[in-house]
Amino acid sequence: MPQPIRISLILMLLAGCISGPLKAQRKYADHSVLASGNWYKIAVKTSGVYRLDLPLLQQLGINTSSLASSDIRVYGNGSSMLPENPAVPINDDLRELAISIEDGGDGVINGSDRILFYAQGQSHWRYDSSLNSFRHEQNLYSRETYYFINILPGGKRIQTANQPIGATTTFTEYDDLQFRELDTFNLLSSGKIWLGEEFSDAPGKLISRNFSLKARPALVSGQSEARVRLAARAFGNQSSFLMTYGNSGINIEIPAVAAGPYDQFARSTDGFMNFSAEPGISEISLRFQPGSQNAQGWLDWLEIKTRRRLEMTDSALFFRDAQNVGAERILK
Repeated sequence: MPQPIRISLILMLLAGCISGPLKAQRKYADHSVLASGNWYKIAVKTSGVYRLDLPLLQQLGINTSSLASSDIRVYGNGSSMLPENPAVPINDDLRELAISIEDGGDGVINGSDRILFYAQGQSHWRYDSSLNSFRHEQNLYSRETYYFINILPGGKRIQTANQPIGATTTFTEYDDLQFRELDTFNLLSSGKIWLGEEFSDAPGKLISRNFSLKARPALVSGQSEARVRLAARAFGNQSSFLMTYGNSGINIEIPAVAAGPYDQFARSTDGFMNFSAEPGISEISLRFQPGSQNAQGWLDWLEIKTRRRLEMTDSALFFRDAQNVGAERILK
């Protein structure tokens, strides 16, 4: 009777696998912080310093009667997507954030008291050492980042940091980084690649678009950069995009696609342009040049880097500067 023998052999193999070493096995916390207490969830869209005040706490359903300021805790793991590499370590539970509380010195949240904490939006910048620059990363699965409030004594608080001793570098400029990525179209309703604005010469469509740079502190003379990823669908002949800023421009070519049922639906390519940013010009333009009738083009994302003066123009200042990064450099 071969069938029971095969089944027994399979069970033996499975038992051997289960009892053997599991190299990818992780160590997890004994229990989650969410296992006890009452929790309240809030969402943010962009990175910045956020305020929790009495009306908001009441709206969340928190009992604010004689609420001790020392009992407030905020948790969150930021905005990054989970790594696709299973070997990369991840947090298996929520992390508590250090927060700042302005309670007037009475130890109770009332009146115009407020809680301040830093939260990350669903996009952020990562340093790319090969480019000596920064590249943006947008969360593909959520437009908001979530943080959690818990009422329990002994929460973490922001501490005052000491001024660095022996500063070696003074800098007054920074890399102003901006990007545009809409994630509107998912071709063939498959995969994780999403595209933004469509370009076409068909009736009712736009063949060119202008993208405005956000208002920032004064520009500093020097070269600026624009990086772009574009896609197109055209048969027979390649399409291209003309990207311009003022008198600077670059033509970005995108190969055609074949008409077979198993061929690529669209092709994409990256483009790069150096330009000198000018105070009176605040737009970068893209013009689609279709390679065939009914061709389509799309903007995937656009990144812009300019040099600007380091000035406090808002309630919070976030800046990066690849030019002043180096070993044994202490900035002030």
